Amino acid sequence: MKLAPWRARGSFAVVKAALLALALAACQDAAVSRALGAECTSDHECDDVCATGGAWPEGMCTLSCMSDTDCPSEAACITDQGGICAYRCQTDMNCRFLGPAYACKQTDQVMVCRGD
Repeated sequence: MKLAPWRARGSFAVVKAALLALALAACQDAAVSRALGAECTSDHECDDVCATGGAWPEGMCTLSCMSDTDCPSEAACITDQGGICAYRCQTDMNCRFLGPAYACKQTDQVMVCRGD
């Protein structure tokens, strides 16, 4: 049975929409920005703070915090550098989007992505 041309185009649109939704969902795990996750060497490259040193290979943009409510939902507030947000994780694979030097480690009773 041959599909009418308008039905074939409609099916293609559905497939395109499904592929776009999958691509967007995959990218959400690796969302880095000047607020959280982008590489940096100084604060002026970030919205707030550039965390540097062994725990933050290549530097990482982050936000100052006093509690988890000051951080994006995918991050936790840890005591490093007076209180900064770090990505939460369960395994090392959760941290790979930050680079090969990052791993999932316990800090302040929470698992976060960091270097050292």
